[in-house]
Parts: sequence; C-alpha cells; structure tokens
Amino acid sequence: MSLKIKNSIHIYFISFLTGIVTGCFIIVFSKILSLAENFFPFLNVSANSHFAREFNWQFLFLPVLGGLIVGFITHYYCPEAKGNGIDNVLDSFHNRDGEMRGRVSVYKSIVTILTLSLGGSAGKEGPAAQIGASIGSKINNLFGGGARARRTMLLAGVSASLGTIFQAPLGGALTAIEMVYKEDLESDALIPSIISSVSAYFLLSFFGVIHRDVFPLNELSVAYLPFYPVLGFICFVIGYILVNFIKSLRTFFSKWKIYPPLKPAIGGLVCGIIYLFFPVVSGTGENFIHKFLLESGLRSKFIKLDLIYFILFVIGFKVIATSFTIASGGSGGIFGPSLFLGGSIGMLTAEFVGVYYQLDPAHYQSFILVGMGAFYAGVASAPIAAMIMICEMIGSYVLLPPLMLCSILVVLLSKKFNLYQAQTHNRFHSPAHAWDIQTDVLKTMPVFRYKKFFLHSLVVSLDKPLSSIKKNLIKFDDKDFVVVDSQNKYVGMISSLQLARIENKKQFKSSIYLIHPIQLEQSIGDALNLLKEKHLDKAPIVNEENEFVGYLRYHEILELYFAKK
Repeated sequence: MSLKIKNSIHIYFISFLTGIVTGCFIIVFSKILSLAENFFPFLNVSANSHFAREFNWQFLFLPVLGGLIVGFITHYYCPEAKGNGIDNVLDSFHNRDGEMRGRVSVYKSIVTILTLSLGGSAGKEGPAAQIGASIGSKINNLFGGGARARRTMLLAGVSASLGTIFQAPLGGALTAIEMVYKEDLESDALIPSIISSVSAYFLLSFFGVIHRDVFPLNELSVAYLPFYPVLGFICFVIGYILVNFIKSLRTFFSKWKIYPPLKPAIGGLVCGIIYLFFPVVSGTGENFIHKFLLESGLRSKFIKLDLIYFILFVIGFKVIATSFTIASGGSGGIFGPSLFLGGSIGMLTAEFVGVYYQLDPAHYQSFILVGMGAFYAGVASAPIAAMIMICEMIGSYVLLPPLMLCSILVVLLSKKFNLYQAQTHNRFHSPAHAWDIQTDVLKTMPVFRYKKFFLHSLVVSLDKPLSSIKKNLIKFDDKDFVVVDSQNKYVGMISSLQLARIENKKQFKSSIYLIHPIQLEQSIGDALNLLKEKHLDKAPIVNEENEFVGYLRYHEILELYFAKK
C-alpha cells in the first residue's frame, strides 16, 4: 500500500480512523449482546427476585451449554478469545510488538456474547478492549506502521472500545495507558488514545445512543469521611480474595487433564448451581447495580439485618461465579464484576454507617459509587483511570475526593498482587521499551561475570521421555524452552506451543529451531540484542565446548542494567 506512517500527524489520523472503526464495531457488538441477553430474560433477573423462590433448571443447564460452545470455539479456532481479554492485549503489547490476529475481534465477540447471554458471570469491557486492540493493530499494519506505532494503535483501539462501552472518553483513554503497567503510564500513547476515544464517542453522539444516569448526589459531609477508608480496606480484602481465587483456579484448570472444551462447561456448571439460589449474580450484573444498589425503593423492602446478610451472600457468590467463569476459559472482563462487587461493598458500608447516621439515598449512592471505583483501582492497579471513569459515568466530580482517598488506599494495600498477569511493573520492565535502555552500558558487562544470575529451570533434554518433557511444559507454562542433549550440549530451542503439539520424539527433534547462543565472553548487551532480534524470552548461554551453562531473561538483564547504571 502506498500510504505509510511517517510522522506524528499520520499517527493522529490513524488514531482517528481506529476510533471510528472500533466505535462502529463496539456499537454493533453491544447491541447484539443486549438482544442476546434479552432472549434469555430469566438470566436477567429482576432485582425484586433477589433469590430464586423455585428452582428453574434453565439456570443450571444454560451456563453449561454456553461454556461448552465457548470451549469448543476457543480450543479449535481462536485460543486468544478465552479469558478476560486484557492479559492477551498486554502480552501482545509487551512481547509481540502489538501483533494481534484480525479474526480475534470476530471470535472474541461471538464467545463473549455466548458467555454473558447464557449466564457467565463477567463483564463486557475486557473482550471489548481485545476487539479494539485487534482492530488498532490491523489498521496499523494496513498503513505500514512499525512495531512502535503498532503498539500505540493497539492501545488506541483499547481506549476507543472502553470509551464507547462506558461512554467515558477520557476514562477510556486513561484506562488504556494505565493498565499496561502497575506503577507507570504509557505516555507515548496518551494523545493517540484520547483522539481515538473521543472520535468513538462522537460516533455515539451521531447515532444518538448516549445515555447517562443522573444521580442526585449531595455535597460531601465531613462526618462521613472517616468511613471511606473503611470502605477502601474492605475493597482491598475482597479484591485480594478475588484475584488469588482466580489465579488458583486458573492453575487448577490448566493442569487438569480433561478434554479442553469441557473446562468452561464445568465452570458454567458451578455458576449454574449458584444461580439456582442467587440468579442476581449471573451475567454482567448491570441490572442488579442499577435496579437494586442505586434505587432506594427496592432496598427499603428489606429489614436492615436481612439486607446485610443478603449483600454478604451476593458478594461471596459473585466472587465464586466470576472466578469460575474467567479461570475455566469463559470469555469476559473484570470491570463489570468490579463495579458489581465494589458497589455491593459500598452498600454494605453504607448500611453500617446508617447505624450511626440517618443516611438519605444520595449518600447511599455516594458509598456505592466510590466502592465501584476503589475496587477496580485495587485489582487492576489503575487508580487514575478508575477515578475518572466513575466521575464521567455519573457526570459529576463531586465524589472525586473520597474516590481519591479510597482508590489510593486500596492501591497501596494491593501492591503485592494484581489481576492482570501480563502487566509489568513499569515501562523499563517491558521488552517493548528495550530501546530505552542504553546498550552501551551493557556492552561493558561480560556475561561470565554474572553466572549467579543464570537460570536453568526451563530446559528439556533429548534423552528424557516425552511424558517428562510434557510435565515441564505444564509446570512452567513459558514461551520458549532450551533443548540440550544427553551430554548437556546445547542443541537449540523449542516453543511451548510446538512442545504441546508433539506426539513423538521424531516430531520433537524436527520442531527444534537453532538460535545461535551467547558465549561466556560476550556481553550482556549481546544477550539483550538476541532477545530483541529473535523475539525470544530467554537468551541461552554456552561455554567454549558448547555446553549449556544457563540462560538470561529480560528481567535479569534489567536488574543488571539498573545495578550497573
């Protein structure tokens, strides 16, 4: 194609185009999802029916059916379409130069609609972000952009999708550039993300589909401020439980040797059992948030103690249902469940505050809305985005002070865990920013001086039984493995994807690809260049006799760089 990205003006134009295309796609996606959810109205339970008064066996079987279909599609046609979607986007940004297959947007839409309309407990923003990222990546390739531009367009697509889903253009842009790192922002993508998100938002305006909830929020009372840190602490505790439960279940399902499409179906079965008793925790939970949490009329029908018990059960079952939906391989995001859980925690806190103060409905809403933002800020390590997103969604910044107080508190408490596994600490820990490192410093550092940093775990031997090699794959779940012979001589490398597909030793040997290793006399800079040029996640190191002595990953090279600098 004759068009080529050559300067920032071209980037801005492509960002605008990405926003328009992504906006159109997400509008259609949201409409189809809404129609699909309405097709199964018993899963979109009225908030009045806070628990099932009689068993509806459709609650049990439809999530299983949805999980089975989703598992079949993701296993045979598009593995990237399973899960929350954000991790795949972040992995693409950090490790694959922003490359995403174009068909991801189609398959992700299909499996998300199936998951959510058939009762899966998740949100639609993660899949929407993956759809937008795929569109941004492909539009960049269409205009001949390089890896750096592709990563920017990937985030621009994410910002457009989130800005469209939540009708919050600034919040969408900030979420896209903040979720990449745990303690940093991808500032290079800020302006393109804003352009893309705003252009998608204008598209919403053009089609007249913008709607915003109006909340009669009062000015904040100083008397309530001491209770907001309590709200933040409870958000941290529930967030910690949710994140670790998802991780534990993900490990369990990855090691479970059953027919892969059955895994989401089993997750659906667990959800279905819960829905027999508490159907309100199914799907995206938007109905529960709007009709129960934010409307005082339905809450007033409860006796206070019954309401507290009910909210506690709802929080517990939502954590379980969301964890099984996402970890088993269903398709759905975490922002929706975060709003559900954070709002429920806010409701719970408000009820306890109501013991000491006579709260009017507006103050109940304040605790609920602050809980929504604080909870997501903690699990996603995205405090700025969470604060702005909530303020834009309600059309007011009156809650910004308690949002800041709660969100920062939750993030500080949540430093040691995060939901998105592909999220890196900051830009300098990302292979995407290897070009930021001054390689001249690393050129002065010979490899043999840093043997204590060498790693040896991700190595497979040709003389080992195939079953033992496969166990290594399940145990470590890494991108590349180093291959050695019976004498510990370096042979080459093999990807985990190839390793998973081999059925005999002949296939194993033919799948090995030769990567020239790093000699002990070479520099750490040479090891970094090998990682960048060959798109590896580890650099094999050998001695003069070609004996394998270990490997270095980007993480170890980064540690050495900062220690030397």
